[in-house]
Amino acid sequence: MQAQLVKKLRDLTGSPIIHCKKALEECKNDLALAQEWLRLKGISQAHKKLQNQTGAGLVSGTLTENAGYLIEVLCETDFVAKTDLFQKFTRDTLLGWSQSTVGFDQINTIKLPSFSSTIEEAKLHTISKTQENVIIRRGVKYEFGSNAIIGLYLHNTVDNLLGLSGCLLKIKSAEPIKEHLDKVKTLAYQLSMQVVAGKPIFLKRDQIPADFIDKERTAIEQQLDEKTKSKSKEVLENIIKSKVEKSLDSVTLLEQVFMISEDPEEKLVKKVVQDMSVEISNQLEIEAYSIFGCENIN
Repeated sequence: MQAQLVKKLRDLTGSPIIHCKKALEECKNDLALAQEWLRLKGISQAHKKLQNQTGAGLVSGTLTENAGYLIEVLCETDFVAKTDLFQKFTRDTLLGWSQSTVGFDQINTIKLPSFSSTIEEAKLHTISKTQENVIIRRGVKYEFGSNAIIGLYLHNTVDNLLGLSGCLLKIKSAEPIKEHLDKVKTLAYQLSMQVVAGKPIFLKRDQIPADFIDKERTAIEQQLDEKTKSKSKEVLENIIKSKVEKSLDSVTLLEQVFMISEDPEEKLVKKVVQDMSVEISNQLEIEAYSIFGCENIN
């Protein structure tokens, strides 16, 4: 009889056998009370896990008729990131947010029918089952409009909603996009791929702060070999300036070489956007982008 109760409680809760035995002992074999005991115990243990470091996870993204959404959910190990429960929580959190009207700062209050609870409660449930901390680290939403197109790209995908990294990117136009909508959507998707591949830090050069430039210059100066350092002051300064410029271009999206092209001619991202603007007779501009990734968490 005891063994049957333990098995039934385990089937109902998914808790380890040792915990099921303990719950039944504490609750005098009352199955309903044992379930509640495990639930409360799991929440208590989950709260203790909230301070643990997270170093793995997944990105989840989707496009609806009105907006694009991207979130990053972290756990402690790749093992848990690959579990059905963690992936379900990440996926359902994204879908729950995309079907709600609240901002990311209120995402924990959203009700998830699949978990019969709020996202916050579902998170604690996931923590208690996986025995690892889980964090909804960040999320972004960009809205579509007659003058706005959203691109989404997920890299190293688990399925069509989950990946190890991803980008959400917004293109705005001077005039409503009508006839060439598919072309602009394709460009937005390609630019999202570009961001994931090129990992830019800034959109435009004028957005780079002075202290970042100073740090780049210092790093480059420290890497110079003795032969280069022995050159004249003027020549040395030109070498350093050239290296700094090249370094800054590499971390600026518009100044990067466009990688997602079959055209043998090398073009910068800003030229690709300009060419599309001319082609469709509508001025396009990359308004914003967000890149999330669990491959190199810092």
